[in-house]
Amino acid sequence: KKKYKIKLINEKFPLGTVGSLAKLNKKLTKDFFLCNCDILINTNYKALYKFHKEEKFDLTLVCAKKNLKIPYGVCNFNKKGALKKIEEKPEINYFANAGLYVINPKILKLIPKNKNFNMDDLMVILKKLNKKIGVFPIDSGHWFDIGEWSQYHRTIDYYKSE
Repeated sequence: KKKYKIKLINEKFPLGTVGSLAKLNKKLTKDFFLCNCDILINTNYKALYKFHKEEKFDLTLVCAKKNLKIPYGVCNFNKKGALKKIEEKPEINYFANAGLYVINPKILKLIPKNKNFNMDDLMVILKKLNKKIGVFPIDSGHWFDIGEWSQYHRTIDYYKSE
């Protein structure tokens, strides 16, 4: 029932995932959420924000735990082509960037104006400047990348069952 005021930023040319945020430099005074437009994340946003603030991160990214099972035997061999070993159907576990961030507005000054600039570009600069980047892990079952058809249909099924 709250009333919200929404302002849109029109890009004359594509500015990347964070390039348009340069237009908000000095206009935002509190840490804020940013998400990619093709994702839905079911997580505790209060806990995420608290984690970001308590740890004094400049940027916090949400990462989803993923498990990739390779359906083949993987061959490890040396430079001369001699087989070292075969690993049957290995599983690889990793954390993927889920496209949801909490941002301290002080870092917006690092984003160049009117230039295509992506989140990974910003992270490189933050690392070089020894800024604090946090990672908030979530289970992959709570991350929906609706930019892919299979994930889109999975998302529809998930929310229908809730």
